[in-house]
Amino acid sequence: MGTSFSVVNVNPKFERRVTENISSYGLSDRLVSIDRMQVERPAVFDRAFADKTVRDDVLEQFRAAARQGLAKGAETIIPAGGIVMTLLAEAGVDEVDGAPVVNGLYTLVKIGELAASLRALTGHFTSKRLTYAPPGGALLDDIRRVYGSHVYPGAR
Repeated sequence: MGTSFSVVNVNPKFERRVTENISSYGLSDRLVSIDRMQVERPAVFDRAFADKTVRDDVLEQFRAAARQGLAKGAETIIPAGGIVMTLLAEAGVDEVDGAPVVNGLYTLVKIGELAASLRALTGHFTSKRLTYAPPGGALLDDIRRVYGSHVYPGAR
């Protein structure tokens, strides 16, 4: 969707975690900036779902923060925060000044669809070795006793 991105953050408390996540995915060199909306949480966001005036103000604050990143060279905008993603989706905001807004809600749904399609096509979506290997032995027996024999099909 673009070679660079800016994140619009709703809470400065989460900036470090957002930065760590970006780094862990190897995308730090594509991050232009993390810019913050000036919204008090949670009451303003909650009211934005019911009050058009508040919603319009919150959306404009999102656009203003997004424009800061665009001015610094970002090609795409990623909102950080589920509540702002929900508000953007409900309001149909999927771009700012021609730059796509990569909404994590849509992305999550599409990755779920992709996972289901790949599994139907190949029988697999994730590796079953090392990190994603199913439990075995006594632990598997305990899990199946509690959750049912259908858990971890094929595991021993």
